[in-house]
Amino acid sequence: MPKKSEILGQFNRIAKKSYSNLRSIGVNENKIMDNKNQKEIKAWIRKEVALMWWIAVIAGVIVLIVLWVVSTYNKLVSLREFVRNSMGNIAAQIESRWDAVKSLIDAARKYSDHEAETLANITAMRGKVDRSSDSGQVVKDDNLFAEAMRQLDVVVENYPELKADGVYIQAMQGIDKYENNVRQSRMVYNDTVTKLNRQVQQFPASIVAGMFGFRQESYFESSTAKADMPSW
Repeated sequence: MPKKSEILGQFNRIAKKSYSNLRSIGVNENKIMDNKNQKEIKAWIRKEVALMWWIAVIAGVIVLIVLWVVSTYNKLVSLREFVRNSMGNIAAQIESRWDAVKSLIDAARKYSDHEAETLANITAMRGKVDRSSDSGQVVKDDNLFAEAMRQLDVVVENYPELKADGVYIQAMQGIDKYENNVRQSRMVYNDTVTKLNRQVQQFPASIVAGMFGFRQESYFESSTAKADMPSW
């Protein structure tokens, strides 16, 4: 029969072995939990990096769109300013042309107050043409100018000696000069209008044009009367 001390020794050995097994199991479980946590952390990091990447891409696209809008807007402003400057040149030539007509009125007044007054009334009917005017206003002004020239022809027919007047000669030379300048300025204006209208109509610039109120401008249409303008 085994002794009591042998039984106790065997029990202690079994207990130590069980404790060792339990400790090894606990370490393995901790390792498993650590691996699981590391995988979750890595997955979370990957998600955050992907999110930041998409945010950066979207922000970059927005910045590019804003830069494109600003660039397109500035280009439209420049083209519109070219159109207005061209109209300003036309207006300056027209004003000079009417100044010459006023000199003709002064010359006609020497021969007939009535005819001179008729010419003065025609000039008083005209509206102001400036850089903000459109082609329709210029055409209306041209019609009044043609009417004034027809009235002047009547005066010359009634008073042929007017053609020999120095003021008349100088004024007619000025009118011919300014009329040629107006014709050239019209060509430049139509060219600038073409560039603006093309930009306003083309996609995607048309989106920016619509957003900021840019519109197409009207052209000067060529006519027989303008193409064959007589030299008075």
